[in-house]
Amino acid sequence: MTPDIQPETEASPRRASLAFLLSFAAPGLGLVYAGELLAGVSLNLAMVLVFLLVIVAVTWWQLVLTYAAFATLAAWLVLTLLAALRAAEHTRDAGRPRAFQHPLIYGLIALLTFVGPMAIVVDQALRHLWTFQRIDTMAMYPLAHPGDTLLIRRVPEQVASPQRGELIAVRTPHTDELATLRVVALPGEEVQMQGNTLIIGDQLVDYTPLMEDWVGEADLRNEQGLNAWVEHNHDRRYVVAISDRTSTEAAIPGLALGPHQYFVLADNRSHLSGLTVEDRLTADSRLFGPLPAERIVGRPVHIAWSSTEGESPRWERIGLPLH
Repeated sequence: MTPDIQPETEASPRRASLAFLLSFAAPGLGLVYAGELLAGVSLNLAMVLVFLLVIVAVTWWQLVLTYAAFATLAAWLVLTLLAALRAAEHTRDAGRPRAFQHPLIYGLIALLTFVGPMAIVVDQALRHLWTFQRIDTMAMYPLAHPGDTLLIRRVPEQVASPQRGELIAVRTPHTDELATLRVVALPGEEVQMQGNTLIIGDQLVDYTPLMEDWVGEADLRNEQGLNAWVEHNHDRRYVVAISDRTSTEAAIPGLALGPHQYFVLADNRSHLSGLTVEDRLTADSRLFGPLPAERIVGRPVHIAWSSTEGESPRWERIGLPLH
């Protein structure tokens, strides 16, 4: 008896619409579906490499994160669209089956050549290159407003010691919370402070009113009685806010900083007046004393995002440099 002979199963034809959609799941996946395995895998890996280079550029060349993100997104959309159109065109080759029959294979290719590497890049960037800080207090007003999210470049003190007047992101003593403060005195210097009178070494830190054409940039809240002043700290200049309705009780008769200690202050020098006892421990060196160098996390460089209390974007603040 002659056994039945089963006809060979024909490979499923390729669909242009599916190739187009797969390209937006992973840029090269549509090409893989169209039979161009090497081109598809190469495109996925190239996109991961470009993303990595953008992260490095934002970190070390201090590119504005928002602009870099928009440029990267635009480039990704253009390249993906071109790849999708090419994949869709190749699927119209009559009689040519798709590369693989099982959808799991396409999922594995996307995971191994695009999704997985992207996840690794993002994870390592957040561990070693940069992080973000959401501002919820008035401590760094007028530079940073509540609702701002700061991009912090991770640069340990061992790599580049902060200079006088620079902003640093720190893990505060007692609470270990992330905070942004300004360096006003360096290791080995002596600090004296009574209210808002600050003496570093034998030099009195001077204050001058902020020029009228810059007061609008400071965006001070009049209801809190804040005034903008320029602090002249040796050769550095930066804006601080002081309220004429509150008094600062901090008194430091004489504090000698160790070889790896910094004296850091909030830009809003009247910030301490409204804090609870628990919050005061996280304020600045007027309360927690000298800051050890090992608590420095990095340098705030830009405002990555900003929104109001109702979470409406404040587009005019997004991308502003911090200095």
